[in-house]
Amino acid sequence: MQPVRTVYNKSWIPFECKVEYYLCSSRTDFNGPVTTVHGLFFNQDKELLLVKHKRRGWEVPGGHIEGSESFIEAMNRELYEEAQMYCNSLRQLGYLKKEALEERPVDCSYPHPISYCLFYTAIISRADDFTGDESIEEARFFSFAEASQNKWIINYSEYFEEAKRIYFA
Repeated sequence: MQPVRTVYNKSWIPFECKVEYYLCSSRTDFNGPVTTVHGLFFNQDKELLLVKHKRRGWEVPGGHIEGSESFIEAMNRELYEEAQMYCNSLRQLGYLKKEALEERPVDCSYPHPISYCLFYTAIISRADDFTGDESIEEARFFSFAEASQNKWIINYSEYFEEAKRIYFA
């Protein structure tokens, strides 16, 4: 499988690296650890859910996999923790492959030399009253036009466009 895009030296990775973006409907056989999951969630009005992180600003729900939870369990947990919302079924959009191009820095906690981030999509089926968590201040839906101006969405536009195609083409 060929990546849809390759970039070098992402600002959030503390060493020289290559990041490849892949679109795929399913893959579970990775040759390195899957560290995070991210979800592009929509409502029936064709709006994208974003959460406002206290330090990073507006982004999609997501985070680290904890303990022995599955990728799906992690995504559902993150969606509820950050937005107090549920979805009926998750669909994998793709993944990022992060590959280090230099030795691991001594103070680095990132997996080395290869790790993965998974991307999912779904339609929101239910929302509880918003309470946020220790890092999330707000959750709300954005029109496609508004969302397409968001820095996070711009950086991961392949996944946004694929999710829109799946549900709203």
